[in-house]
Amino acid sequence: MAAAKDQVQYPLRMNRELYDEVKTISELSNSTMSKFILTAIRAYAARKRRKLQRSLTESLRILQEYSQKDPELKEAIESFAAAETSGDASPIEGKFFDVRERKNSQSVDSELLEEFLENA
Repeated sequence: MAAAKDQVQYPLRMNRELYDEVKTISELSNSTMSKFILTAIRAYAARKRRKLQRSLTESLRILQEYSQKDPELKEAIESFAAAETSGDASPIEGKFFDVRERKNSQSVDSELLEEFLENA
């Protein structure tokens, strides 16, 4: 167990439905709510870290492949110049997304718990 000086206390807020679910599951598992929540967070963070690692590795591979194909970035410069003069979206700047399409925090809470329980 970590020494008290290595621990940080953080207030965690959740809706009543999620609280009741976590409480029930932790009781049925003979675990404290704290221990259950920490286990869930660790498992989720590990999965998220692996997913980000794969994504970043793939991005690096694509960039390395592109830099070998066009080391002086001539194609990128031509593509950027064409987009700037045409008024179309620039292929270099990425694509637009609407932040309102993101899930609300309640559904994300439920999704995290369901994902953890499925993989526990």
